[in-house]
Amino acid sequence: MRGELEQSLAETYGRLTFWSAILMAGGWGWHLLKGDTTNWLIHFGIGLLLMTPILALAHLGWLARDRDRLTVRYCGAAILLIACALLIGLLLESDR
Repeated sequence: MRGELEQSLAETYGRLTFWSAILMAGGWGWHLLKGDTTNWLIHFGIGLLLMTPILALAHLGWLARDRDRLTVRYCGAAILLIACALLIGLLLESDR
């Protein structure tokens, strides 16, 4: 069971990292072709790359839901704390 869980998490992490790299490379190519200063593809790729550990943590909670309830609680608590920190940061930034 543990090996399957680790393998599934590794595949999830690899896929998310791969797709964020694809998005950033596509945005970079678009930037070179069009010559624009900002590109939403690059921003989305960086955002996905930054969200990869949080999404992997959510995936861990999902995989462990039938076997280990404490892991699910800790994953949920960690995600809620990260969401609160993000919300506070966005609110403080909007006050400037």
